[in-house]
Amino acid sequence: MAGKDDKDHWKRIESLFAAALEKPADEREAFLDAACGTATGLRDEVDRLLSADATKTGVLDHAWDPGDDGEVHALFGLADGQTVGAWRIVSELGRGGMGVVYLAERADGTYEQQVALKVIRGGLLAAAMEPRFIRERQILGRLQHPNIARLLDAGATTDGLPFLVMELVQGATITEWCRQNKLGISKRLQLVIQVCEALQHAHQNLVVHRDLKPGNILIDSSGTAQLLDFGVARLLSVGDEEAPMMTRQGMLPITPEYAAPEQLSTVHATTAADIFSLGAVLYELLADRRPREGIIGSPVEIEKLMQRPVPAPSTSDSVSPRWRKQLRGDLDAIVQKAMSVDADRRYASATELADDIRRYLNHVPVLARPESISYRAHRFVQRHRVGVAAMLALVIAIGVGVSTTVWQAREAAVHATKAEAVKDFVLSLFEGVDPSRALGEELTARQLVDDGAERMQSELVEQPLVRAEILTFLANMYDKLDSDDRALELINQAFDLLDESNTEQLAQALLIRGRILVGRSEDEAGIASLDRALPMLIDLQRDADAAEAMDLLSIVRSRQNDLGEARRLTNGALVIRLRVFGEDHTEVAASYNNLGVLSRTAGDYPAARQYYERALDIRRRVLPDDHPQLAISLNNLGALENVDGNYVRAAEVFSESLDINRRVNGTAHHDTIASLNNYGFMLMRLGRIDAARQALTEVFDYWVDQDKADHPNALVTRVNLAAVQRVSGDAAGALAEFEALEKSLADKLGAAHPFVAVTLHHQARCLLDLDQLETAQTRIARALELREAAYGSDHPDSAELIRDQALIAFLQNDLDTASTLASRALELQRSKLPANHPSMSMTEILLGRIARARGDTQQALHLQRAALDNLARLYSSDYPDLAEAHFELGKSLLVDLQAAAAERHLREARSALAGRYGDTSRQVAEVDMSLAETMQEQGKVYER
Repeated sequence: MAGKDDKDHWKRIESLFAAALEKPADEREAFLDAACGTATGLRDEVDRLLSADATKTGVLDHAWDPGDDGEVHALFGLADGQTVGAWRIVSELGRGGMGVVYLAERADGTYEQQVALKVIRGGLLAAAMEPRFIRERQILGRLQHPNIARLLDAGATTDGLPFLVMELVQGATITEWCRQNKLGISKRLQLVIQVCEALQHAHQNLVVHRDLKPGNILIDSSGTAQLLDFGVARLLSVGDEEAPMMTRQGMLPITPEYAAPEQLSTVHATTAADIFSLGAVLYELLADRRPREGIIGSPVEIEKLMQRPVPAPSTSDSVSPRWRKQLRGDLDAIVQKAMSVDADRRYASATELADDIRRYLNHVPVLARPESISYRAHRFVQRHRVGVAAMLALVIAIGVGVSTTVWQAREAAVHATKAEAVKDFVLSLFEGVDPSRALGEELTARQLVDDGAERMQSELVEQPLVRAEILTFLANMYDKLDSDDRALELINQAFDLLDESNTEQLAQALLIRGRILVGRSEDEAGIASLDRALPMLIDLQRDADAAEAMDLLSIVRSRQNDLGEARRLTNGALVIRLRVFGEDHTEVAASYNNLGVLSRTAGDYPAARQYYERALDIRRRVLPDDHPQLAISLNNLGALENVDGNYVRAAEVFSESLDINRRVNGTAHHDTIASLNNYGFMLMRLGRIDAARQALTEVFDYWVDQDKADHPNALVTRVNLAAVQRVSGDAAGALAEFEALEKSLADKLGAAHPFVAVTLHHQARCLLDLDQLETAQTRIARALELREAAYGSDHPDSAELIRDQALIAFLQNDLDTASTLASRALELQRSKLPANHPSMSMTEILLGRIARARGDTQQALHLQRAALDNLARLYSSDYPDLAEAHFELGKSLLVDLQAAAAERHLREARSALAGRYGDTSRQVAEVDMSLAETMQEQGKVYER
């Protein structure tokens, strides 16, 4: 028989082996180097076990009992195809220190389902683990939560080994998922909130997990966290006096890198232990390394290591400089509170931890940080950074560049006096953040700026330059707060206080005034301000401001269809920004974004995508996950997905942009409204008419509330709403709206503007619905003329106009003209659009109609089948264009005497159109006529 030393030796091997299995393969060698040190014999034994484990036919498939001097005898290993209860083993999924997990499927034929089947690992662990394994069966049976893997079945193998059957969660561990998807901080925190909610449910059911770690938190394909493995959980309602396994068996039922210090003592683990472990997972997600490394040694040594306070995540050398800045402060405090060595100092519950993470995400003071006026003010600025951050920047900026040379002493004194006056004024606004003054009221950025503007009516009257500086600043703030009327009023007051001798202030005021005017689409007045500001800014070497002026002028030139001049200005701004800031800067990203906009406008979609993705890549590297500039990039990428025909993806991207804008800017902000308008447009394209109407109505109501119903953006929203009206079946009402919008846009932007062409195209489609072919033809010709004058004859947007010209010729029975025009449209689309673009499919459907009319049924079937297959891959069954594809293919099949096949496609079309337009609509009536003919061919009577 083996002696006590032998048993201890084998226990040590088994313990190290189990710990090594828990680590990724590429980390095991370093772990064992530290754990075994110079004990080469110990290391050799553990390496032998790991090698055997990897073969699945080695020593681990047999029992290993140190009481038998290490003799090996047969034990346990489930073969593929073996039946366990009602389940059949398919393959092994993985193994760890506690058990082996198999992919299994239902074997008794009652239903089909794949599951994860878990059994205890053999050897030393089996006898000690079996009671805990049985307890896991009891615990999981009463945990029902969307973020906790469900227990489906339980039992024992023919060898008496207990097994559990769990819901199969296919995904990656939370750390792997975040790395693979390159998630930013806020998205990682949102995953942790999901885990908190699952853990709170378990705690409310008197269950402590006791072994939380990344390996027990999987993220499925939908991005949802799933909490696994309650195998070492303790039922709080069961007062067992079991001592920890470490003291009884010399082994750990926990993972030391993530375990709370008290889990090594004789004290029963509480919910606080899970809070500690989840804090350790959070640490790893933020710092990209475990909070503890190399936790090995004797129980006493391990306990000593685990009693050490965990350093702040931001101090880890694995953290990038950009992330380190975000981690310092609140996130460091949250992690350290969760991982406090003293359990009483941790969060009282998983819900409290989740709430503090939400506070951080919403830029509200967190519980983990001590209260102070300066801290509250800091979080206020974070929460309202669009409107407030520049206040402090103003105080800093006015002191920059003040010379200390003797000959400039007088000028320096003037600057210093002005700087002190501005500083005192701006900082006094923040008195409202002091809790003793605010008395619980949470001030908004708008309230602070309003307070400053009101005070400016009576203060600093004797200091006109200081007043002009602050009025300019407040005008800038109102512009950022989406209040351009007030902004223009204040900037004009500032102008009244300045003259040509105040060069720097005048240049700044001209720039801000130009930005406000361009934002209001008052382009000529905007150009006048910016043309005056730009040379002044260049002479003053205000490079960043000069680049902004170029960008604004580029916007105006683009609206005037002068894309060449717009591109020259944008490239000039990019050159300046690269020289001043380097590649990784938000200003450089803005230039790439603007070049993307110009490329998209010109129809060069591949170039647009390159610029957009370059801008987004920079912004993701240097900005927080919820920064509004990311929303701008996403919004533009969504527009590109739209023109590329990826309508579902476009809607997803617009939705993400909208979510960021709502969180950061609120619902009543022009960026939020722009995202909502685009999202509403995509909902219409996807056939979700009611949702589209609701979103677009909300957008237009915003412009009405702002008393700007005639703003170009408001008019564009009306165009989208009229399009919804048309696809809902009211072609006459939509036509009247489009005709009114043509006049409004022509008055606002000029009669030759491309937006006017858009309204003309919409009018033509309404007229087609109303069978007014000649008038529709005239409107399309005018629209195409405006489009080609603005962007040339090879712009991809022209293809749809040409296709509609072909449709009119077809309806007029001019098949030669129809064929020529439709072929030209398809050739243009193939040269400019991505493969399988849905617009090409619609052109192929029309060419199929023309071929059918000419008697070439096989060509019609070929074209229309290809179009239908493509559209079916892109859209749901109720999409209008897909219904048209079914309808036209059905008619071609009927001509080809394939009546049964024709019936199937026609019924598909009818179902979609009836759901969209109603059972008695004109669209459905056309399908009914073809269906009646199809049924007659089959000797049947058609009944609706």
